[in-house]
Amino acid sequence: MDGVEAGFAPVYYASIRFLRLYQVAARRAANYLCIDADGVVRKPLEGVLRETGECDVALRRRLLPTMEMRVAAGVMLVRPTAGALRFLRLVASPIKAILETGSAAWYLDQVVITNVLDRHVHRGSFSLGQLSGSYIDWRFQPYSAIWTGKGDRKSQNENYVFEKALYQEEAPSFDLAMHDDGGG
Repeated sequence: MDGVEAGFAPVYYASIRFLRLYQVAARRAANYLCIDADGVVRKPLEGVLRETGECDVALRRRLLPTMEMRVAAGVMLVRPTAGALRFLRLVASPIKAILETGSAAWYLDQVVITNVLDRHVHRGSFSLGQLSGSYIDWRFQPYSAIWTGKGDRKSQNENYVFEKALYQEEAPSFDLAMHDDGGG
C-alpha cells in the first residue's frame, strides 16, 4: 500500500469488508453474516435468523458514551431486503470515500455505522435488530456461537487462543487444487 500513512492497512482491512458486503449483496440477494477476521465460529448459526426476527440488519448496539464504541461491528447480519441494501450503501459510501484518501483512523467502520444508525434508523429507511451476545461474544463464554477477539483479550485468553489455533492449524492443509469444483 504505497503512498498511505503508517497504520492505514489494519483500518483498511477492518473497514473494506462493508464495501465488499454491499457489492456482493447488491448482486445476489441472500442472507449474509459478516464476521471479523478474528472471529471464531464455534457452534451452528442457523438460529441467528430466527432470533433476530424480520429486521433488515442485525448487529450489536451498546449503550456507551463514545461514538466508536456504540456499535460492535465484529458480526453483522444482513437480509435480502431493500432496507438492508439502503443501509449497506449508506455505510459503504463514506467508508469508500475515506479509504480512498489513504488516511483513516481506527474504528472507522464503527463510527460510520453509528452515524448511519443515528441519522437514518428512526426514518424507517431500514429496520434494525439486536444480535444477542451469543453471536458476538468478546468474553469467550462456553455457550456462545461466535467468539470475536478484541484487544489484548485475543492474545491473553487461553480458550480463545486455543480455538483460534485450531483454525490456523487446519487452514494450511487445505489444497485448493485438490478441491477444484470446475467453477474456475
